[in-house]
Amino acid sequence: MSFLSYGGRLRQPNMKYCEPVGVMRIYAWPTKTKFVQTPEAVYILYEFGVNFRVVRLNSKHPEDPDPQWWGDSIGWYENGDTLVVDTIGFNDKTWLDQAGRPHTEKLHFIERYKRADQNTLQLNETVDDPGAYTKPWDVALKFTLSTTGFLHDQWACSTRENQDFLNKLGKPAVGPSSSK
Repeated sequence: MSFLSYGGRLRQPNMKYCEPVGVMRIYAWPTKTKFVQTPEAVYILYEFGVNFRVVRLNSKHPEDPDPQWWGDSIGWYENGDTLVVDTIGFNDKTWLDQAGRPHTEKLHFIERYKRADQNTLQLNETVDDPGAYTKPWDVALKFTLSTTGFLHDQWACSTRENQDFLNKLGKPAVGPSSSK
């Protein structure tokens, strides 16, 4: 798994409320992704937060989709070897990456998944959001395919555990020294 890295200071995500991280940012985490194909859909399963997306095959987007965390995804195959996922209908509550790049509900996100070789998956992403950016932009990622089991190292968000961690992190381990 590769990481998205950008210049400048990286901001840590606010995981206090266990909100989904979003379609582009999900690949910034060192966890696995699994694709499950059925005749009507591709299910993209993520170990991180134990989330999933449904990509309806050979379908159309609704005329006025309700904004959602993962958007409304449709897909098809190009050239017999590339899964294209076209997603609209996002809410504006996620970041695109670890640096905190925002998006609006106008986001149109296109992913192209292609097997580069026996051990590598190539992902090309196009971000088109006229509400946040002056022109579309692309990101290319490569992932090494895993030979170990899926959900071996799953991470499920728990607001209680996150709050406990923040409470402990925010309090000094040793109190201030008293002056005599």
